[in-house]
Amino acid sequence: MSLPGKFVEVAGVRIFVHRPAPSTPAAPRPPLVLIHGYLVSHWEWRAVLGPLAAAGFDVIALDLPGHGESDRPRDFTYGVAGFSEIVIGVMDALGIDKAPLFGHSMGGAIALYTAARNPERVPRLVVLDAACYPIALSLQNRLAVTPIIGPLLFKGVFGKRDIKNYFRDQVYRDPTLATDELTDYIYERMCRPGGKDALHATLVSLSNLGEVERSLRAIRCPTLVIWGENERLFPVENGRRMASEIPGAELVVIPDCGHAGNEERPAEVLAAVLPFLQQA
Repeated sequence: MSLPGKFVEVAGVRIFVHRPAPSTPAAPRPPLVLIHGYLVSHWEWRAVLGPLAAAGFDVIALDLPGHGESDRPRDFTYGVAGFSEIVIGVMDALGIDKAPLFGHSMGGAIALYTAARNPERVPRLVVLDAACYPIALSLQNRLAVTPIIGPLLFKGVFGKRDIKNYFRDQVYRDPTLATDELTDYIYERMCRPGGKDALHATLVSLSNLGEVERSLRAIRCPTLVIWGENERLFPVENGRRMASEIPGAELVVIPDCGHAGNEERPAEVLAAVLPFLQQA
């Protein structure tokens, strides 16, 4: 379930990058960096990669540390700030001076933070159901982020059934999208050396995103906020609030859509994203 790509090294960490080749030789294409959400990888963008590339963008879909095909270093600072440095480092390694960012869920939080702190590198910003505001955690999640007991529970108990239930009950509006193939893909990568430690550290960091929330009013680039109307993880009210707090931001709400519009409603997401990015 991984697409072809290559590794670039950022601060000693190997980062996997999928970068579709242009269908025909042409003038240099404007870059666009895609940042995935928690547990998943570049694979979550598969339904929109082709259309974005066909529209003329040099699409760069990376795997964050601890996810997909990238390294799982034990000494990495997992969290929005650390991931943001990786995004900028990948751009540097690829010789990209500036690029719009398109982030989903946790990737949206990273994109928001990066745009606020590196305005010269991010000319436009798209976020899809971005993590930002505090949410009410389930008992299972509260236990998972509890010191001492949390790591033991996460690494010892969290398994395939929990992954499937999470995607079926919280991520997708259509539960049939939570396939066994998806579950196996995520679980196999979680079980790679250092994988569970990396994902637990990331989960703990996501329980407090105050640094992202405080960044919103500092964002100055044109911003498009997209939200699924039937979002279960982050209610659509969060999207309305986010769009009101980012100066000049636009909001698009997609009907009959859960947390992963890029997978559930790719045509509707593209209909919003392409005109926005092509204004640049």
